[in-house]
Amino acid sequence: MIVTTHDITWHTLVDGDSDAPLLLMLHGFAQSVNSFTLHVPELTKHFRVVRIDLPGHGGTVAPATLDWAMLCANLHEAVAQIDSRPAHWFGYS
Repeated sequence: MIVTTHDITWHTLVDGDSDAPLLLMLHGFAQSVNSFTLHVPELTKHFRVVRIDLPGHGGTVAPATLDWAMLCANLHEAVAQIDSRPAHWFGYS
């Protein structure tokens, strides 16, 4: 799934029942959505799993300029476009 926000076009993968609790997964530096692939089959038994490539990683191209405020605002907007419900967040660095 491709999600476009004001500054960024995000590459995302969404798996699982759309009515299941939402789990958002963010990878670490120099990784991609594929970091979580082995875990998705088990996680989708309990969650709707949303994986997002961060800017400059995987299929998401980084804009020419990017700061933390811009990243957070765009990420929040992207998640809201995918599923506006509260989410569990999982990430690592």
